[in-house]
Amino acid sequence: MHTRHERTTGSTVVRKVVAAATAMLLFAPGVAWVAGARGRPADNKAPVAFSGFDHGWSSLSAFGKYLGDRLPLRSPAIRSDGWIDEHVFREDPAFGGSASPEVMRGAKNQLFFREDFTRSCRPWNTVAADMSSLSRIATLIADSGRDIVTMVAPNKSTVLSDYLPKRFPERECWETYRDELWAALDTSTIPGWLDVRSLLINRRSATNHPLYLSGDSHWDSEGSLVAVHALIETLAPGLFDDAEIVNTGMRTYTGDLSFLTGMPRPARTEVLEVQRDGVGRVSGVEIGNYETRWVNSTQSAKVIPGRTVIVGDSFAVRALDQIVPYFEDLTLVIPYAEDPSIVSTAIAGADHVVILIVERNLSFLMNGTLGPEFVDQLTASLAG
Repeated sequence: MHTRHERTTGSTVVRKVVAAATAMLLFAPGVAWVAGARGRPADNKAPVAFSGFDHGWSSLSAFGKYLGDRLPLRSPAIRSDGWIDEHVFREDPAFGGSASPEVMRGAKNQLFFREDFTRSCRPWNTVAADMSSLSRIATLIADSGRDIVTMVAPNKSTVLSDYLPKRFPERECWETYRDELWAALDTSTIPGWLDVRSLLINRRSATNHPLYLSGDSHWDSEGSLVAVHALIETLAPGLFDDAEIVNTGMRTYTGDLSFLTGMPRPARTEVLEVQRDGVGRVSGVEIGNYETRWVNSTQSAKVIPGRTVIVGDSFAVRALDQIVPYFEDLTLVIPYAEDPSIVSTAIAGADHVVILIVERNLSFLMNGTLGPEFVDQLTASLAG
């Protein structure tokens, strides 16, 4: 049994350790800066530029970001701060005392992207309006005579909701939005609609596999293959062959959510590859920042003929190695370019169109890059 003196002494030691660590985080970068050291960005993006003090109070915020990106010891500071959040304060890691955590920790070492919840609680528009926009786009494509497959990849939190903490601030509004969205999708008449969520839930129930990477916001190769199988069967029934799926063993990866904790940790995942005899890659060319095109040659094996365009985000990117071998000519267009005509022009040049975007990005895209201006451009492109 600990005496009151022992408990007081122990808590005093903890406070002193935390205070010392905090002092290191606050002052060590400044000392190193004075000594001439400069840091490198720790989050895979260019350091923020600073244009001067001509923009009023906003200049101070910009100057702070400018210094923050160049502080020496920034990466160790992020990792140290994340460690203190997790092990001392028992909180989800967030760099900076007032920062909101970007990652939520769930059961069985699963990490979840906080934007799954914040975007559900603050969507850009109503579910009904977003469903109308998505349906309008798919209808324009279908009415033009092109094949269309429309897919929404469910958030990791939607499929693995039983791994989430029982209580968190956004839980009620997240559940309300999620249920309304998927009910609307399940009862929709969107041309080419393919219900990936049900397929993933059924697969998980049958195998007890999570289908999403533990330290990442995306599906693993088994999860993406569920979507790829359904896609190929929709466009070319009978083309998908289980015998062409090869388990190539375990591979090490470091997940995007692991990086966001400030303490990136490598993990292992099983990889399922598509290996099709008789299909050879002719080329894979990046057309622009938002477009990449692959062309395959084929001998005895069948492929989906003509030109196919996938309008997809990072979930489509994660599935590309499994998708490409089934197509004669495939282009991925990522719908985040400032000029929406990039997407409309690509669709106009296609025989088959696939829309594959993740749940949390749907409202954002329907009111942004794929919003009204895009619909007008797509109408004109398809008419021309």
